[in-house]
Amino acid sequence: AQVLVLVQVQQFQAQAQSLALVQLFQAQVQALVPVQQFQTQVLVLVLVQQFQAQVLVLVQVQQFQAQAQSLALVQLFQAQVLAPVQVQQLQAHVQALFQDQQYQVLAQQFRARARALVLV
Repeated sequence: AQVLVLVQVQQFQAQAQSLALVQLFQAQVQALVPVQQFQTQVLVLVLVQQFQAQVLVLVQVQQFQAQAQSLALVQLFQAQVLAPVQVQQLQAHVQALFQDQQYQVLAQQFRARARALVLV
């Protein structure tokens, strides 16, 4: 009877030890779940930050494109304003040339030679 009791006590101890190991494993698993939830939250946060960075870059690209477009319009406007000014300068230069004494003398000489060639 004592041997039977001893065997039953040893079986009980083994079961108690197994139960303790199971409870320890459960505790470790339960502790691991919040860690995994935290890791998931961190991963989501990193993904959100990456998305925000990409959106920020996109906004900056769009701002740059808008500035480039504005600059192109300004340059086009400047070219349109500058072209008439250059034409006016050219006209003034031609008028000054026609009024120049040396030009008039050269023009008279040219006309005289042209008439002489026509007469020949």
